[in-house]
Amino acid sequence: MNKQAIPTGSAGVPPATVAAEEPATPNSLQASVSRRDAGAPSGRDVAAGGPADANPLPASVTAEGIAIPAASHADASRLAAGAPSRHDVSAESTFIEDTSDKAGTGATPAHPVDTPTPPVPGDERPDRRPVVAAILGAVVLLFALLSRWPLDAKLRLVGAACCAQAPTRTLRIGGSLMPVDARDAGIYLTGLLALAMAVLVGRARAGRFPPGNVTALLAGFFVAMILDGVNSSLQARGLHPLYHTTNTVRVITGAGAGLALALLGVPVVNRVVWRQPGDDAFAASYGELGGFLAAAAVLVALLLSPRPWLYYPLSLLSILGVLVGWGLINGMVVAVATRREHRAVSLADGGLLLLAGIALTLCEIGAIDLLRLGIGH
Repeated sequence: MNKQAIPTGSAGVPPATVAAEEPATPNSLQASVSRRDAGAPSGRDVAAGGPADANPLPASVTAEGIAIPAASHADASRLAAGAPSRHDVSAESTFIEDTSDKAGTGATPAHPVDTPTPPVPGDERPDRRPVVAAILGAVVLLFALLSRWPLDAKLRLVGAACCAQAPTRTLRIGGSLMPVDARDAGIYLTGLLALAMAVLVGRARAGRFPPGNVTALLAGFFVAMILDGVNSSLQARGLHPLYHTTNTVRVITGAGAGLALALLGVPVVNRVVWRQPGDDAFAASYGELGGFLAAAAVLVALLLSPRPWLYYPLSLLSILGVLVGWGLINGMVVAVATRREHRAVSLADGGLLLLAGIALTLCEIGAIDLLRLGIGH
């Protein structure tokens, strides 16, 4: 095999040995890269006559005797894959300059690597959720302590904010009037029941509406409640109602409306509050809707039963339904007002917004009560 020596600069660098029959290969370029990373001078330094170490890096040489500097890792990978390098070899030059982006176009590499920025010590934001939860919990506790006693008066105070509490339109259980009228008892108790069932089956974050046929049926329940409400108003004013309504009808139509409000309204709240609402519906079929209807039927039967021991459980649950229902709406308002919509990730985030909504609801109830006292005096 014939070999040819290429003279180099005057820095005492041994001449490179040329294999005329063996052109440069990707393996030789990769070896040059590895030696350059280890601190050895590249072929460009050798050709330029720069200082050299005791063990200089020999330049890779083509068949024409042209010295090629050590390629970059990207060039070596391209050569190994059979693709041309970014460097063009000229027969008259002794080394090749890297002309990538020499025109100053500001072009970035084809595959930029995103390196994560390490967190700056002391830059982490403190978790304020426990403090906020404590403040909101204090609001709820103050309302419970400062509102009028006994317990029946507190329950009726909350109920008075959402209904007229007319005795003739309110259920009596054990001789005591419930804190909300018959229609509202059906609405809030059934709505709370539907939410509890959704939580039990893992659909509390449901962000989709039921199918069209189920939605149409639920909308029919709500329209029936409105029609019965209008008919009841005509009857109370001595006008000509379409039919004679009773508390039983009020409870049944109210229960249907409460079910519709829960299954159609809560997905709207979830879409506003959660970053990733669930890709499911509370009732995805007639069968699932039948489960809700069966549970609502049992609840209606309990409401219409004259058993005295059910007074406090049903009264407390109806007021809890008022607070949770309006708390969900006010919680969504708080999320939008504080620009925290679509941010809830964990159960604690959603619970905090619900607590904020309940606290706001209690403030509204207190303001309504004070207004009534002022008007009464």
